[in-house]
Amino acid sequence: MDVLICIDDTDNLDSIGTGKLLENLCGNMKEKGWIKESFISRHQLLIHESIDYTSHNSSMCCEIDVAHQKFDKVLEYSKDYLIENSAKGSDPGLCLIKLEDLSDIGKNEVISFGKKAKKV
Repeated sequence: MDVLICIDDTDNLDSIGTGKLLENLCGNMKEKGWIKESFISRHQLLIHESIDYTSHNSSMCCEIDVAHQKFDKVLEYSKDYLIENSAKGSDPGLCLIKLEDLSDIGKNEVISFGKKAKKV
């Protein structure tokens, strides 16, 4: 099953960064045999004086292939991994969505939400 795993706000100026954190997380789950991963993409978020961010205000996303019976395990492991490995003082966020569920939401609704998130 194809799943998007996205993380944000996991770093500080002294940490390894959100991209490396997602790379390590996916690498660990791949070693366990739970997932097959694709490339990681960086997503630029709104930069505005009212929004705190470390350096670029970006989030990271990766498409992973997860066996149906492993989804809950991947979700729980990802939560625990971010709690343990996110930088001190950060406010980590995690989103996992099955692509089959995303089609139920509708492409236009997702695009509309993304555009609203780019405005103050």
